[in-house]
Amino acid sequence: MEQKKILVIDDEKDICSILKIELEATNFNVKTVLSGKKGLEIVKEFNPDIIILDLMMPEMDGFEVCGQLKQSEITSSIPIVVLTAIDQEEAVKKAFDLGASGYLIKPFEDKSVLLFAIEKFLK
Repeated sequence: MEQKKILVIDDEKDICSILKIELEATNFNVKTVLSGKKGLEIVKEFNPDIIILDLMMPEMDGFEVCGQLKQSEITSSIPIVVLTAIDQEEAVKKAFDLGASGYLIKPFEDKSVLLFAIEKFLK
């Protein structure tokens, strides 16, 4: 079976490292980038099956990244799971309005929460 590809866009190196280790251990092909701008650049060549996206990033926040990904014909069908520390109803609503498929609050105790969300949105 072909490995599913996950693109992690988060400005925190530690979060990227942890997610990469955890997800690769579950047999995913994981690429991490530390900015929204870099994520938009790399998404077309990496062609991920799903994107894990932080909202609070410098330069370009996750809302802007999500909006741009969903407006592009090439990337609009890729599911986006927001993984953020923002636990506010208006942020959740805005993310879903922009096209996010899922919304998880970090930190979370159990990695199975993330794996469940990923499996749910993978085709």
